[in-house]
Amino acid sequence: PKIGGTTLGIFLNMIQSGRFSAATRQADLNGSKVREGSGFTAFIFDPYDPQTAALQGEQFAEDLRFVFENASPEAQEYLRDNVGTYAQPNGGLKAWSTELNLRFTQDINLFEDHSLIFNIDCFNFLNLLNPEWGGFHNVINEELYNVDGFDPTTRQIQYSVRTNYGERRYEGDGFKLMMGLKYTF
Repeated sequence: PKIGGTTLGIFLNMIQSGRFSAATRQADLNGSKVREGSGFTAFIFDPYDPQTAALQGEQFAEDLRFVFENASPEAQEYLRDNVGTYAQPNGGLKAWSTELNLRFTQDINLFEDHSLIFNIDCFNFLNLLNPEWGGFHNVINEELYNVDGFDPTTRQIQYSVRTNYGERRYEGDGFKLMMGLKYTF
């Protein structure tokens, strides 16, 4: 609505920022070059189960406990939901992204049919108010394990844990201001 030649427009955009997985790092144990370009979905061992340390070693279990306790909240929930199974591909939900855009328009009558229209657009207004707003925390490390080798005695693939799994970084655009002036007749 226009009040006294003034218009204020508001647009709120909220989106789910995407999904993430838990994968093993690229590995080609047998030299077949199959799936060389990407890793496999990881089996999520229970770091608190003594059997995990027996199969993969105490350092593996200790590192996995560290990840379970220090990864981003989204990654911790995803891991807990998949303990004892292969992780659901793209089963982790990333944080929401929120952007608030504002438009202020003022009509100024000059004479007869002549007028000026002045407008200011602020994209990502929340970021103008506070640099921590108007973006999202993106889960950036999705590879949970390195494949270290194969133990022919136990017939087990040996893994090591990537302790930076589930780290987040803040992403998003900063605010943008645009001003315009239009002369109509």
